[in-house]
Amino acid sequence: MIYRMRDPLEDLDLGAPFDDRMKKRIIQKFKGRGRRAISMVSKGLVVREARHQYIIHDGSLEHRVIEDTCTCQDNTQTGGPCAHMIAVAIIESINPNFDSYDTEIEAWDAYYFQMFGRK
Repeated sequence: MIYRMRDPLEDLDLGAPFDDRMKKRIIQKFKGRGRRAISMVSKGLVVREARHQYIIHDGSLEHRVIEDTCTCQDNTQTGGPCAHMIAVAIIESINPNFDSYDTEIEAWDAYYFQMFGRK
């Protein structure tokens, strides 16, 4: 299948591979923000806190992405997508179970504790 929509993040949502071609498209669309987002994803800096809430360890700072907003200065000043929001969008697209996996683990831990009294 050939993916050639205008927005590379939409293509990722539709199942396009996160390969070098896709990374180039993300960088073409989002410039430096896209490059930083890809770097954050590659380094594993995006951590899920809760459903649709993520923390990104960006250097010595931590930024939170909640739904469609970010606590970073770039997003609060411009209102547009920052590198952190793009990184979350990439993670959610390339790993659709990213948001539900921890919830399943937490549910299993709660069940196990209820049944056996310890983890």
